[in-house]
Amino acid sequence: MSDLKGYAGQLLEVDLTAGTSQTVPLDPELVRQYIGGRPLGIRMIMEEYGERYADIDPLGEEAVLMLLTGPYAGYGASKLVACFKSPQNGGMFGSAVSGDSPHALKFAGYDGIIIRGKASKPVYLYIENENVEIREAQHLWGLDTWDTHNFLDKETPFRTEHLYIGPASENGVKFGVIMANLYRACGRGGSGAVMGSKNLKAISIQGTGPAPDVADFDTLMNYLNVTSDIGEKNSYRPRGTTYLIYTNAANSSAEPVRNWQSEWHDEKQVQWQFFAAEQWLRRYWADYGCTASCSKLGRIASGDYAGNIVELPDYEAGALVGTNLGIFDINVIPVMADIFDKLGADFIEGGTVLGFAAELYERGLLTLEDFDLGKDEEGADIEPVWGNARAFELLTRKMVNREGIGDILAEGVYPASVALSEQLGEDVTKYAMHVKGIALGAHGVRSTKGGRAAGGIGPIAYPLETQGGDHGTTVVAVDNFRERTTIQDTVGCCQFWSVPIDDETADQSVLGWVNAITGFGITEDELNQELIPRWVTLQRASTVLAGWTSEDDENPPRWYEPLPDGPDAGKTVNPAEVQSMLQAAYEFRGWENGVPTSETLAKYGLEFLDGPLAEFRA
Repeated sequence: MSDLKGYAGQLLEVDLTAGTSQTVPLDPELVRQYIGGRPLGIRMIMEEYGERYADIDPLGEEAVLMLLTGPYAGYGASKLVACFKSPQNGGMFGSAVSGDSPHALKFAGYDGIIIRGKASKPVYLYIENENVEIREAQHLWGLDTWDTHNFLDKETPFRTEHLYIGPASENGVKFGVIMANLYRACGRGGSGAVMGSKNLKAISIQGTGPAPDVADFDTLMNYLNVTSDIGEKNSYRPRGTTYLIYTNAANSSAEPVRNWQSEWHDEKQVQWQFFAAEQWLRRYWADYGCTASCSKLGRIASGDYAGNIVELPDYEAGALVGTNLGIFDINVIPVMADIFDKLGADFIEGGTVLGFAAELYERGLLTLEDFDLGKDEEGADIEPVWGNARAFELLTRKMVNREGIGDILAEGVYPASVALSEQLGEDVTKYAMHVKGIALGAHGVRSTKGGRAAGGIGPIAYPLETQGGDHGTTVVAVDNFRERTTIQDTVGCCQFWSVPIDDETADQSVLGWVNAITGFGITEDELNQELIPRWVTLQRASTVLAGWTSEDDENPPRWYEPLPDGPDAGKTVNPAEVQSMLQAAYEFRGWENGVPTSETLAKYGLEFLDGPLAEFRA
């Protein structure tokens, strides 16, 4: 057993090129500084890349993919974090997936997996405690995620957990994802594309050992009982986050509608209730250790997709492949999300790309011939117009298969906008809704009412975000380093089940959980003044090394246009305010013109980045 409480104390390292595997011990000092998950994986990869960072191809054989747990795994509702250099924007990403795989990995005796090299043909990794096999997977290549999951279930022991990719990642779609448990995904940054570039179709984990010893078992059990009781009262339990598809627009004017041309609607038929009652097949669906049970499974009752069995989509899916495409039918939106899940693509980036393309068609910049979607049963042309789910489904499949215009769109919304600007002879990048090459999450800030506008931080919520337009880790204040999911992606807890880190009730604190498990004795001051600043500065450095400058810390042009309708019509983002807030945030964080200074790096033990960052300083 590991001397580190709450940890297995080792990582599994797999070299796909050589076809070998070995265990690598965790460095206790490094673990104390980075805890686990996103920051630990990013630190290890960046230190390895060193001066070569800019030259590492995210989809090349040299690229490293890490899948790391945090100390929560094995004890409560938890997540696994994929860490990698993003093929979308070149920065380091930590993309979390819920489900049962983090616990299985911990029970197998590992805190994470390091994946190197590239297999000469499709393979999958089978882990059963200390037994590690690289198995042939040619028969799985080309299958969608559901079929992959089902085949793996037949080839492995009962209750083996699987992580896998779909056709999108096999075909090099830059926003391909790693999937688990049918509906769970490492959604942002292109984790699946990295896995697919290594010819790695899946990772199957059978862990039968115990969870590691913890520092304070009695305290941990108290936290577990308290949090479990709270989970059963969670507002997401009866309805998931689907209800936000209506309320975030109607009440807050903060939801993407028709490629963010609007952020408001009052389409009452999109409410979650219209998918409930007799349509639900599984009203409460939870991952290991979770009592919130926010997932729902049901059958489409009517319309073109009647009979399909799908998950009730979360808010992000419902907004980006629903209202963002002018689709307001709750019996259609879940099917659109399901298509992305089965093909293994990020519906946030994908929905943004579809909305971008539809607006170009709306404006007459792209034609029917450009899309080539065929004809419907009546012989009419299928047009990519708002609300036409069939057109968007066909276009999604073109993207995944890299056919025709889909080959351009498969690169992601920003590179697609650059390529189409060159092709059309007109600048269409202004219609691409992204920050630093990553499509925006479904949370607007113009109305100042949305979740990302809390505390007045909205204007720079995305510009200062360490992962571009990713909604999950958005900054919450100018005068601290706190980002929404930094701690969750570190310790591996699910924010929908666990109580937030800043909860004032001591016996419900995530930090209390961490100390009970690890015995580290981390204080709030250490967390906020040393640990989180170290983690955020580290990831900021990767963004700089990827070539993004302070000029790219910017909102998309559309957010400087007034909202056109709804109760918040006329509201917009003030560019002067953005610049003022950014400068204040840079100064607080020790980033001169957005680049961490030598003094800041030394303060947080990141001196190894000083040389690589030198050329980016003014």
